[in-house]
Amino acid sequence: MCRGRAGPAPGPFPCGRRHPPGASRRFICIEVTGPIHTNVTINYRQLYAQAMDAIAKGERYWLDDSDEAILKQTNREFEQPTPLEQLFLCHFHPAENEEEGDWMTPMEILSFLQTKTKDRLSINKVALFGRALHKLGISSRRKTRGTEYHVVKKE
Repeated sequence: MCRGRAGPAPGPFPCGRRHPPGASRRFICIEVTGPIHTNVTINYRQLYAQAMDAIAKGERYWLDDSDEAILKQTNREFEQPTPLEQLFLCHFHPAENEEEGDWMTPMEILSFLQTKTKDRLSINKVALFGRALHKLGISSRRKTRGTEYHVVKKE
């Protein structure tokens, strides 16, 4: 977590532990620009009464697709790449055009990355790694052997 930033703050739904992006939990990340005054007591009865009054008056309390898109875009600056994403970015970058790079499956990329690290990479997380590649904006296509990603190996 970056200094001067608080996050993730619970959104409008009950929150437990942190979940990966795209999970069913919602977070609203907030940049802290000054000290947080913890000596103030929150009047939860009043807060609850205000929320119930707003709902009774028809105030929307759920996120629609547009709200979710805005929330995800706003929260991107607070996301931290996973160690696997960092390893990927050390050895690959997205292809800029059709002529450069290779189309590789997540398993092929993981196999290559395994040769570059002493850590044991978990091959049972291939689907999760594919979602991470999608999140990183790597172009993809569906083929008979699975989803392929258009990447360039860094020399």
